[in-house]
Amino acid sequence: GIYGEVRVRKDYSYCNTRFWEPGLALIGDVACFIDPILSTGVHLTTYAALQVARSINTCLRNDADTTIDEQQCFEEFETRYRAEYARFYQFLVAFYDT
Repeated sequence: GIYGEVRVRKDYSYCNTRFWEPGLALIGDVACFIDPILSTGVHLTTYAALQVARSINTCLRNDADTTIDEQQCFEEFETRYRAEYARFYQFLVAFYDT
């Protein structure tokens, strides 16, 4: 054709081994990155910001009936964030495999 062949570049996605440590949480491209085929980074960053805010609020809540420590709060954050990342990453893998 007039423009030549369609080419697909390498997948540059990555995911850190941990998204949090005491006093620190990673979100956005610092935590993980998916090749920007559909601008998924915007969704992942806002999703992570919401989840980390929930974790912080839970840790800061001074409720005698709630005994959730920092590790529990942020492990939940990381579990949810990784699951959301995995959804988009599986789509990307399927895209590159076709």
